[in-house]
Amino acid sequence: MASLHDYHAHYASDPVRRLRRAYHIALCSRRNGNHHRRYAMKKPTKSPAERSTTHKDAGKKGVSGKGSPTAPTHPAANTGSVGKLGLNPNSAKWIERVGPNTGPHRPGKSPAPSAIAGVSDAGQTKLPAVSDLNVSILTGDDGDVYHRFEALGRAVVISSKMVVENRLQIMGALRRIGILAVSPAIKNEISQRIESAEHDVKTIVATRVGFEKTDIPRYFVYGDGTVISPDPELRVISLVEDRGRFRSSGELSNYEEGIAKVIREQPVPVTLFFYALIQVLKPFVSATRYKAENMVLELVGDTSTFKSALTCTLAGTVWGEGHSPEGYARSWNMSDQAIEDLFVAFNDHLLILDEATLAHANEKSRADKILNAVHRLSSGQGRARPGDAIEGHSVTMLSNSNQPMRSILSVTTTEEVRRALEVRLISFQLANKEASFFHGPPAGYSSVRDAMHKLFATTKENYGLLARKFILNVLTCAQQDSGSLIRTIEKSIAKFLQGINLEDEVSHRRVQPFALAYAASVVAFNTGTLRKKHWGKVKRSIKQAWAEYGAANSGVAGDPRIIAYMNDTSKWFVDAREGAKPQISDLNFRKVAGIFYLGKDKSLRLAVPNAAISNMKMSAAALKQLKKEGVLRAGKSLQTKLALRHVNDKNKTDVFYVFKVLEIPAPTRLFRDPGSSKLKQP
Repeated sequence: MASLHDYHAHYASDPVRRLRRAYHIALCSRRNGNHHRRYAMKKPTKSPAERSTTHKDAGKKGVSGKGSPTAPTHPAANTGSVGKLGLNPNSAKWIERVGPNTGPHRPGKSPAPSAIAGVSDAGQTKLPAVSDLNVSILTGDDGDVYHRFEALGRAVVISSKMVVENRLQIMGALRRIGILAVSPAIKNEISQRIESAEHDVKTIVATRVGFEKTDIPRYFVYGDGTVISPDPELRVISLVEDRGRFRSSGELSNYEEGIAKVIREQPVPVTLFFYALIQVLKPFVSATRYKAENMVLELVGDTSTFKSALTCTLAGTVWGEGHSPEGYARSWNMSDQAIEDLFVAFNDHLLILDEATLAHANEKSRADKILNAVHRLSSGQGRARPGDAIEGHSVTMLSNSNQPMRSILSVTTTEEVRRALEVRLISFQLANKEASFFHGPPAGYSSVRDAMHKLFATTKENYGLLARKFILNVLTCAQQDSGSLIRTIEKSIAKFLQGINLEDEVSHRRVQPFALAYAASVVAFNTGTLRKKHWGKVKRSIKQAWAEYGAANSGVAGDPRIIAYMNDTSKWFVDAREGAKPQISDLNFRKVAGIFYLGKDKSLRLAVPNAAISNMKMSAAALKQLKKEGVLRAGKSLQTKLALRHVNDKNKTDVFYVFKVLEIPAPTRLFRDPGSSKLKQP
């Protein structure tokens, strides 16, 4: 006789045996319960209070996560090619079309009646009988087990945990595929089919978006639930619901030609465009000697600088629709938890959050929210919730604002924390209102505005196509020769880094998104996703963006608002670091944005006149925080009286806000003629 240990080992080795054993125990418990209820002494009836408590507890269980007694059932999407098969998951019919290579189906459009099994030629719906019901056991990408119920071409996939624990709810859920369990005989036959279900080892249940979690993934689940795979024999059933943000339309060739004509050899737009694709390469970068961390790029500038258009429209239409309030990009104006949920919903995708200053009306709360979001994004892990496993994420993020995130964070964080976040947060910040993210009008256009109108017209009709095609082509290359794909990525990154001086670890990490953007362009051209002839010198453009924004930001340390103020070429600064004090009349002093001088400890200081402080756009709270950190040098108040100029060879004392700065940026306009009554640029 087999030992008890052998008995348990027999059932532990196979999930199907474990499930059947659970069914047997549950069935015996029900039968024994009926027997005891029939012959045992009748128990006293529960009080109304006890009944109320029972219902409340059941309600609490009903709102728990996946696999709970009242967890929602999911439609199943069959795929052997690009495109989601069956109806949109939000459809009331919850239909899965079965059979190999039935072709893609655009979400939101119902198939013709003749395409739905169970509909007769006369157009009358035929309800399936229990004899038409097939039940199989599937394994999910989360390691859990699921049951698939299929009848006459319609199917529903339900967590096996619910199948074991709540058979009555399963009977009710089968109405979605036309099975009406109204009699004991029908329920009994359904139970028998559940208990005799076989394990379908060739089918995968996809419960999350993004790549298959293997070294060489075979499929990708798009944000709308579409399964993308080059393998026609691979069967993946997606449980991901379409949230309506991943629509596609038009022709990829029209999209590419229209976009390339506007942004060709424009450093910032070209960088953003290919940055939108780097998430597709990240699973393969781990096999190289380089890293691919979760990074954030932000565009910072005044209104009418097209910062939202370049993030939400140019980059956004790579993945979904751009011209719509319900388009691909999201707003910062949501709760902390909602933002964290987006990291999971956009796993292996590009995430765009629009207008950081809308994160919260309160300055401190806004800073706390952005700090939490950037920290959670960069860590790759969400906040743990009771009873739920922590889901990791790999996300590339874009944001925009008229105020840099780093300056928003200055309200509540220390300089040390901001510097740590700056490793993963790179600002493309314009120096003044006249500056642009374009280096002049694109070729063939009289102005940047005219060029952007062309971009808007192109993306209005064509969007959401490029990422899908790129994913399919990358997966195809990975399946054919993963080593070649990995070598191409590694060589492209190395080629981009040639000639770039990376002095420290911070620079090595900040250059990642720029190098990966170039690698994405190389892979896109090599796979035929895009045509190189349209794009000009991509490496040169992205290197220029790195020199202007990535390297420059890491080289000039300090508060970004002060850096932007010094970089503004419309402002006049006086260099009083050496020699006699400059001669500046009261009339000319009104034009001075600041005076550079050396403190007693020989540290560099910027003295901003009291009349000019409003041009720095800093609140009193922000100035107090800078004083607390030692950046703003002052006594009891925020202001300091200093004699930094001569008027008629006599000292003149003025009120200043004095900031400690590490260096003077190259674009700063300095005036060096202290003996002149007029300010003259050298």
